[in-house]
Amino acid sequence: LLIARSLFTSRGFTYFHNIFNGDIRGFMRVVDLLTGIRVTEVDISRQAGFTDYRQRQLLGDLLRRHGILGEFNKLFFPKEKK
Repeated sequence: LLIARSLFTSRGFTYFHNIFNGDIRGFMRVVDLLTGIRVTEVDISRQAGFTDYRQRQLLGDLLRRHGILGEFNKLFFPKEKK
């Protein structure tokens, strides 16, 4: 696989794929073809969810360090499968 990917023809296939890629339009297509920089879309609502999750984790860690928030861990024996 590594040998097949390193052949000169593999770059040609990638180049032609980028030329005929319908997802990228205009100037960004030229940037992708000439520089190799990949243009991708960013889902803003998904990124906002990640940011919200990180902020909740940081807030929870801060509250745990100051003793305001505690954790509840429950130990149990799993049911045996029949």
